[in-house]
Order: sequence, then C-alpha cells, then structure tokens
Amino acid sequence: MKSAKILSNLLTMAIFGLWLFSMALVFNESSGTAGDFPAAFLGKPLEGDTETWMGVYSSGHKIGYAMQSLRRTNLGYVLKEYTYLKIVLGGVEKEIMMYGHSVLDDSFAVKSFSFGLASGDYETDLFGTVQGNLLEVELKTSPRQSKLTFPLKRKIYPVGAVPHLLVSQDFSQRQFSLSTFDPMSLSSGELLVAIEAQEERKFKGKKLLVYDLSLSFLNVETRMKIDQFGNVLWQEEPGGMTMRWETKEEALRMPLETSQSPDLLIQLAVKSNVELPHPRELSYLKVELKNIEAVNFQLAGDLQKVISEEPLIVEINNERRENLSGRTLTEKETEPSPLVQSEDLRIKRQAEKIVASENDPLKRAEKLCLWVFENVKKDFAVSIPSAIEVLRVRKGDCNEHTTLFVALARSIGIPSKICVGLVYKDGYFYYHAWPEVWIGEDLEDGYWLPMDPTFGQTTSDATHIKLLEGDLEKQVEIARVVGKLEVEVLDYDNHQEFN
Repeated sequence: MKSAKILSNLLTMAIFGLWLFSMALVFNESSGTAGDFPAAFLGKPLEGDTETWMGVYSSGHKIGYAMQSLRRTNLGYVLKEYTYLKIVLGGVEKEIMMYGHSVLDDSFAVKSFSFGLASGDYETDLFGTVQGNLLEVELKTSPRQSKLTFPLKRKIYPVGAVPHLLVSQDFSQRQFSLSTFDPMSLSSGELLVAIEAQEERKFKGKKLLVYDLSLSFLNVETRMKIDQFGNVLWQEEPGGMTMRWETKEEALRMPLETSQSPDLLIQLAVKSNVELPHPRELSYLKVELKNIEAVNFQLAGDLQKVISEEPLIVEINNERRENLSGRTLTEKETEPSPLVQSEDLRIKRQAEKIVASENDPLKRAEKLCLWVFENVKKDFAVSIPSAIEVLRVRKGDCNEHTTLFVALARSIGIPSKICVGLVYKDGYFYYHAWPEVWIGEDLEDGYWLPMDPTFGQTTSDATHIKLLEGDLEKQVEIARVVGKLEVEVLDYDNHQEFN
C-alpha cells in the first residue's frame, strides 16, 4: 500500500478559527447559565476612534500580527480587522491572510459584514447582510457562489466589539452569554463571557485598570486581558498560542526566517507512549484516551468500539464488517451542504467518469477513494475546504481530500460522512480527517466503512481513532481537546500486550 506523504493541519485551522472571535458574528440568546447582555446598556457612544495592533506568538516565537480598528463614520461604526500569519506546517512555510469588515449601527449592531481567508491557491470570501430577522450570507469560493440564510432572534454584534460593550456599561455586567456565528465553520454556538478579576497594573509604563476575561466557545476557553478603555492587552488560546499588544511598528516587525519557529503540526500533535511498527498496515489497536469524557464525543463506530468509559478505552478492528453502532442513515449523509456540493454537475460528472460502468457500491467507493488519492496533490492547505475548489485546485491535506471524496460519493448515491480524530505517524497521533461510506444493499442492512483518500486506503488502518463526525461546523469542536488529550496504546495488531 502506498504511504501518504502528508498529514493534517486540521487542528491548526480549528484553533485559528477560534482565534478569530473578533471576526465572528454574535446574536443574543438565553443561555440558562449566564445573564443575557442587557440591551439597555447598548448604544453608549464611543469616545474617539480606536486602533489596536497585536503580535501573534507560538511557544515564544512570533508567527504573525493582527490589527483591529473601530471608527465612527456617517454610516455608523466601521469595524475592521486583519490578521497575517507565517507558520510552519510539516516543515513547510505557509502564509495566511484573514480580514473582517463590519458596518455597525450606533448600538454596535451589525448591518453588514465581510470576511475573507486567503492562503496559497485557496481563497474564500463571505458577505453578510442583516435583513429584518434574517442573516443572509453569500459564500464565494471561486468559481462558485452559494447563498445561505440564518434566522436571528435579536440584533447581531461582532465579538470584536465585546470589550467596547463592556466599556459602554462600565463593566457592571460581570457574566453574560452570546450565541456565536463562526464564519470559519458556518456554524453557531454559545459564547460565554465572564469578568474574572480586575486590578490596577502597570503596562508599558502606564497605570491601567486591567480586567481578566474568560471567553468559552464549544468548550474551548480563551483568556484575555483588557484595560478600562476596551483595549485588548493580551490573549491566550489553546496550544500555547498568544496575542499581545504592540505598537504598529513592533507588530509589523516579523522575523526574516521561520527556521526557529515551532512546527505547529508537531506542536499540536499527541505524543504516543510507544512506537507502532508499520502503522499503515495495522488492523487492530486498543488505546486509553485520557482527560476527555466519552459523552462529549462520537466514539462508537462499526469498526471502533468503546470498551470502557472509566477509564475511557476504545478499540479499532478494521476487519469487522457489521453494524455495531446501530447507526443508519440521515439526510446529512446523503444531501449536499454549503461546502460539500454534491449536487453540482461538475462533481457529479467527475464521479460518474471515475466509477464508469461499475455497479457494486463498495467497488464504486474504492474507485473514488483511489482517484482522489492519485489526483489531489499532497500539500498543506490552510483553507475553508470546499469540494468545488478542491476539484479545481487539486491539492491539499486531509480536509481537502475528504471533502472532495464525500461530495463525489454523495453525488452518485453513496452515503458518506466526514470523521475527525487522530491518526498515528512517527511516534505521534496527529489530528486528521477521513470519510466513512455506507456499504449495504439497502439503507437499513449495512455498515459504515472508514476509508482514507489522503493515505490511499480503501479501508483505513486501525490507527485512525474517531472522535467526532460531521461537516465543518462539527469539526471545529476538535479544538476543545488540544493540550488536554493523552493517548496510551494498550494493545495493537496481533493483540500482544506490553508494559
């Protein structure tokens, strides 16, 4: 079997997505655990324009910078954001550029916004407009445009304005909740904001009243320090990544070389307690997953079984061929989604060309898997994966391989879904994505078979540990385990135990 030359930067993108809270949109809803942000506090005019620059660091090494400005104009407030990152993934240097632009009314509520992500051959843009109680979003991934609609219960606010909202009500609201729309995953989720402490501190030679904030989204916590004027002084993300206030000149001063920068692919991976021999050929693996709870994940599958929840032990046996999970099909596994455009004629024509006259469902899926492996160049792509874009560009990592495969499969009637979790290579378990396809004569009698078009595996090897399944809106939840998850291998391949 051929060996893949590349692993995933799945978690890297998930964390970058959560980094960019300030580029997300939020709308106020009841949380049940914290009070809603009171509308009566909104609308206090901003005293002057603001512009903040920050350096972005990983393990003490500078990897980028970010800028945010809020200005009052004849249109209302204009919130602008820009982030530039130069990172190392698998020894390869990548540049990432992200921008956000929001037009707000006098109460900081969004009237319109745009968001963009560009890196290498991939570029994605989103444009949103509030129309009454609807958020209308246009997603542009060249050469395709998609229109989406999200219902709103209340006005929406950019998270970048949260510090200004706190200033506008003199920090009297110590805890509140917001429901967040994340443009990186086209999904919403609850954001909890809490003021945990305040004290007078010296910063850059000045005495400031500094507030310690905690922001929690998808069970992933971000910590932030802001001053009494709403300026963000410091921010910490999962994986040891930080942002800190700098002058514009300091922020723009980037290292000439990235040779000293940490490789984020390795930095975010989980170290294995043993070296696994010939991992692409392993058919059996039993592991203990530490510091996570089974209830928060989708661990049960037809080739993966939960042996125990306390301690949390799972085993993967890729020689099974039965429906152990009891899961059958839902519309999500057969229908198109905004980034899995299985209804597109270009996708459907390519899939039909690949499978040709083959009628056996398993062999059709295998042909699709091998075609994607052979025709999508292995490259670290920092993108919001879109099947149409991958078909055009034909390069990427596991996100791009898997998204294209799932779209091709669904387009010709093969139910398929995206799995995210871990895969082993060279002493580490890396965060990874791969598909599962439904194999059976009908929709009730069959089983879910994992494949890996990134590795060219028509049955994925047993080092694939599934944690979650679903499209991009589900995948970002993988970030909640970063820095916490530990994997202890208990048994593998021929069931020979070891200490």
